[in-house]
Amino acid sequence: MATRSRGIKAAYAEEMNQEGVATQIEMNEAFTEHMANDHTAEGLLPTPEEDNQILKSWVNEDDELAWTVVAADDPEEGLKVIALPYYWDEDREMYLDNNVVRVVNYINSNGCEDEYLYHIPGIRSCVMPWGVFAGEKYCVVGLQFNTENTTSGAVLELRNITGSSSSTLGGTTYEYDTLYTLDVGEDEVSETLKDDLAVLLDEGFKLSSFMLEDVDADKPAMVMMLRKVWEAEE
Repeated sequence: MATRSRGIKAAYAEEMNQEGVATQIEMNEAFTEHMANDHTAEGLLPTPEEDNQILKSWVNEDDELAWTVVAADDPEEGLKVIALPYYWDEDREMYLDNNVVRVVNYINSNGCEDEYLYHIPGIRSCVMPWGVFAGEKYCVVGLQFNTENTTSGAVLELRNITGSSSSTLGGTTYEYDTLYTLDVGEDEVSETLKDDLAVLLDEGFKLSSFMLEDVDADKPAMVMMLRKVWEAEE
């Protein structure tokens, strides 16, 4: 049976004979010297001394990358470094989330009136409303309403479902508070966009939508646009 040598290659042995192999002590000394000579105080990253401080990079006069320490909430320095999840909405005078939550309600049939829209396929929004969790608050900032035909006037209501009770006929009656009534105007239209709303939804709210009487809408669909409300200090 042939055997295989596990010895080192001749070229590698020659290199070790000529240049040697550094010990761990020699490597530590070389690293310490490198840090002392090649990394000056200006070249090292500065250390934030307070909890509210962050690092900010910039290009110095020598066109080199440099770092400095700034306050995280400084409107000119800190807020340009970090991306906050919210912004100050001047029109609504509150802090709102950067992301928009879109809730779709619809009915895929003709002649819809005096009934709740669907929140999920086959289930009406009064039965399965869109709920606000504890500790949260949302603001309805816009509505987009579409139908296959045209309609005018008050077409639907945003409702907060507050309870339910069974009737003697076996049906269910839903108790509610009206939050907003969508009026598309006097002209007959098939599409409406409202982007200036400020309907607040507190924790525990159960958002639903109801087509009003005498509307006669074919395949109505509505997209509610919401933003989370942040309790942030100015």
